[in-house]
Amino acid sequence: MGLPVLPTPFRYDAGELDMTTNSIERMSAAFLDRRKIIRLKTPSFDQLAAAGAHLLRDCLPDHQQDLGGELLNDGLRRLEEKHVRVSLRQVERMVETVLEGLGSPRLF
Repeated sequence: MGLPVLPTPFRYDAGELDMTTNSIERMSAAFLDRRKIIRLKTPSFDQLAAAGAHLLRDCLPDHQQDLGGELLNDGLRRLEEKHVRVSLRQVERMVETVLEGLGSPRLF
């Protein structure tokens, strides 16, 4: 079973259609012949950490920035040590988890 194709915004007037997908295996050759295929490399740990830091910076107050960054980077490092492939979508979920944790009341 293939993964879904996720359409991104497109313009009908220019005849353009931009799409993202994890696999093109199930797409017809006729369709692919008319498209420009751009393959992106898997993001590096540093790129994922930078993206996560950017997301945190936009959502956390200044006094929680360092702690949020440490929590996110620790989680990413643990996944990297286990050779787990991490996607940007997973980093976004990790950021949401950090935000929820830092926004929750502390139990002492």
